[in-house]
Amino acid sequence: GRLVSRYLAARTAGQLKIGVAGRSAARLQSLFAEVEQTAGVRWSPEVLEAPSDDDAALRSLASSTKVVLSTAGPYELCGTPLLRACIAEGTDYVDINGEVPWMRAVAAQYDEAAAAAGVHAVLSCGFSAPSDLGALFAVRALQRKHDARLGVDGHSGAGCVAGSVSKSGGDDDGDGESSYGGGGDSRTFDVASVRALLQFNGRLSGGTMATGLLLDHADARAQAVRREAFALGGAPLHVAGGLRPIDAEPTHAELEQTMGVWAAPFWMSSISSRVVRRSHELFRQAAATDPAAVGYGADFGYREMAFARDETVANAMARETPSTEQRERLIARGRLPAPGQGPSAETRARSFFRTFVLAQGSNGEYAFVTTSGGDPGYEETSKIVAEAALQLASRRHELPLLRRRCGHGGVLTPAYALGMPFIRQLQARGIAFEQHDVDAARLPALVSALAAQRPPHSRCAALAVDV
Repeated sequence: GRLVSRYLAARTAGQLKIGVAGRSAARLQSLFAEVEQTAGVRWSPEVLEAPSDDDAALRSLASSTKVVLSTAGPYELCGTPLLRACIAEGTDYVDINGEVPWMRAVAAQYDEAAAAAGVHAVLSCGFSAPSDLGALFAVRALQRKHDARLGVDGHSGAGCVAGSVSKSGGDDDGDGESSYGGGGDSRTFDVASVRALLQFNGRLSGGTMATGLLLDHADARAQAVRREAFALGGAPLHVAGGLRPIDAEPTHAELEQTMGVWAAPFWMSSISSRVVRRSHELFRQAAATDPAAVGYGADFGYREMAFARDETVANAMARETPSTEQRERLIARGRLPAPGQGPSAETRARSFFRTFVLAQGSNGEYAFVTTSGGDPGYEETSKIVAEAALQLASRRHELPLLRRRCGHGGVLTPAYALGMPFIRQLQARGIAFEQHDVDAARLPALVSALAAQRPPHSRCAALAVDV
């Protein structure tokens, strides 16, 4: 919450009316003084007291604004009343949650009500957003590549406008953007899979650790949801007989053959993969109703792992995930962060992430893209969720606003709700989305070369923003 407040203070510089809500007005006032000192700007947002168990206060909060941004977790314990209040008042909502059982529950209970009200309830606009948006970026890049090979001109469809800086030397029309609406053959072109490898050196927050432990101690029903590959939708339409290899959660080190590098299981994959698959499900639903919507592919699959320098490192990474009991002991001894604790500003300034994303079509065509930025767990999470709220508050007219059977809104994902316009907004704020035109034989060398370099865009130390 502090980092988001600091980002918004510096980013908006008093040009947008912002309120901050919490359980204690006195604690919020002390936060403002801290934000002014660290951000170097005067900041006097409206203060609203709204405890998470006070429905009337939450309704009053939701009715007073266009968008509510929530960083208050665990969401299983305190997220539902606020989301319900936003839907009741017709107010958009964004959060940074990574709690798949909670997301499934609120999607089942509130998706249709939010859609009917036109409310965009955009979940997981934090650590999982680069995975979700990276998959969208890769899918659209492959669909454009397919159209270009066939000489098909895509029309400008809502939500399918793709802006990319191509490593081959430019974009389609010279203005930094190209249009893709899925015209012609692309509506029948299936993207079979997206495979993502995440390279990062960030640290976890105490809040993230606490949420993970809470989920580990959840009941058997919640544990079953966490293990379900398609807990949030997105199952293939034409595949029977159990999970495909691309759908199964990685459990050991693997050589990623096409990219030519080693990979290991990644602890966030059990969250991010579900978010990506929900985006696929939402686009699929919209494509059945909205002529502007283009899906990923009938049997689309997604797999996410951690990049490893070599086989030895990959095997070590696969073995090193501590058990619930070990993590609790490490927190008690101060070797892992407790709630409210995390890495220093100096450590965050040195942190970065990069995702290697490979989209492949059912016909063998592929597109390779990367996403990269600064510290993923704090700085970029704060930036992404803040920019999502700003997009909904100030530039909602730019968004896809695709329509499913139940309406224009719903319980949504960053890729589906915010789409390519949001990617362009993040590009302008220092998070890179890049398409690399490279043949298959040279792809392993390119991945290795990129992995050896610090991303040039990871320059967001202490949330320095270009206002």
